[in-house]
Amino acid sequence: CTQLVYAKMPKSLETLPMATFESCFRLVDPGLNKGLKKIEYTAFWGNMYLTALDLPETLEEIDDDAFVMCDYLGYISVPEQNEHFVGNEDDTIVLSADGEKLVWYSFMNYEEEYSVPAGVKQIYSHAFASSSLTSIILPDGLEYIGNGAFTNSGITELHIPESTKEIGIM
Repeated sequence: CTQLVYAKMPKSLETLPMATFESCFRLVDPGLNKGLKKIEYTAFWGNMYLTALDLPETLEEIDDDAFVMCDYLGYISVPEQNEHFVGNEDDTIVLSADGEKLVWYSFMNYEEEYSVPAGVKQIYSHAFASSSLTSIILPDGLEYIGNGAFTNSGITELHIPESTKEIGIM
């Protein structure tokens, strides 16, 4: 679907399946519906023109690797009513509401250093891809770092806590 620019999902759709928009390079708006509960693994793989995404308030789950190779995804808006995810005030960081999963960190954050919040146990694949970070502080208690979490970032040194049990391909 290399020519697809806009989609509109039916109100009845609860899961955006794996690879739904894979390689839809021109996709600007996937038309996520109210009622959507889950975004599966690689649902948006390789969406080069997707620059912003509005998550529905009903969303309960985002699989690791949902936004792989979305190199220009700068903003993800999480509605205040969403009980499962939280975003920061400028829509450039997404965490699970319980604070245990760092889902996404935008390249639009121009910070050079970032401290992953205490309590985060899982960093999603490609979470920090293409960020301008040169330093990142990982919290004690971190258990999982996903594939390519730091791809194309400027990180020069990384101290992985003893609590980390699994690291994806870097």
